[in-house]
Amino acid sequence: MLALGEEIILPQPSWVSYAPQAHLLGKPVTWVPTRPENNYNLEIDILQQQLEQSENELGNPELLIINSPNNPTGTMLPPDGVEELADFAREQGLMVVSDEIYALIAHGAVPHVSISQFYPEGSIVLGGLSKHLSLGGWRFGVAILPPGKAGKALRDAIQTIAGSIWSCVTAPVQYAAMVAYSNDPEVDDYIRLCTCVHSIRTRYLYDVLVELGVPCVEPTGGFYVFPSFKKWQDQLAKRSVHTDEELAIYLLENYELATLPGSAFNCVPEHLCLRLSSSYIDAGTDEKGANLIEAFKDDPDPDRFIENHHPRLRQVAGRFADFVNDLK
Repeated sequence: MLALGEEIILPQPSWVSYAPQAHLLGKPVTWVPTRPENNYNLEIDILQQQLEQSENELGNPELLIINSPNNPTGTMLPPDGVEELADFAREQGLMVVSDEIYALIAHGAVPHVSISQFYPEGSIVLGGLSKHLSLGGWRFGVAILPPGKAGKALRDAIQTIAGSIWSCVTAPVQYAAMVAYSNDPEVDDYIRLCTCVHSIRTRYLYDVLVELGVPCVEPTGGFYVFPSFKKWQDQLAKRSVHTDEELAIYLLENYELATLPGSAFNCVPEHLCLRLSSSYIDAGTDEKGANLIEAFKDDPDPDRFIENHHPRLRQVAGRFADFVNDLK
């Protein structure tokens, strides 16, 4: 963001850090609303409308940030949508930062396709170790820059900025990255195995919510579920719950369920959306995580895997059932 553009274009909702980073740099943000009925994917007509409005108010928009698979929604741009967005960005002269940190945890019917396949000259692809390798504290960021002179100029600018802020990645993390990016078949197999595990756990949570009648977009990547409880807004209002933050607090205090409000990701608070994460349930320690992997290897059947090895996840499902039934 510091190296590019005067204006940042963000889908709504989007990951919590993007907008504050833009604000720290004094750069205006143009929000592009997305709709649950379209899986919270960017729609070109809405994007066009917001850009025209922003051009009138703020000047020329320059940097579009996308995140697919997405946090918080767990959804992913379909290949035809990615190509359409690439064509639009090229026509508009937009640079695109594509945050693909969850690309290797894609699951479901929608394959992951990077916008750089259709728009290499104008796309910057971001990744890192923390998600697909469960290395949350081992921060190692990767940026794949455009080819040619423009990419080289951007690389030089980023290196100048980085060298003035953090100098380099710590040595132990560098060695971890050497293993992670070594094309070792064992690492690749581990990633595929963990993706299967994430898929089963996330799908279970999604299926439970849908069965309870909770509106929820289908997750196809990462380990997030993004339900809305707006249909019960009248019942919730009687419990002094009017916003998603109040809903998150209510669930924590009354059902011991830890969630994040959608407004943390720039959703409208009154839509009563929550982000749920399945990543650590029943895997809160290295030993528990390793045991889950071995259990899945021994018996990959999804139903038995949940039934025999996920007591807390099933407890979460029961508490959501109690909550919804109490609302009814």
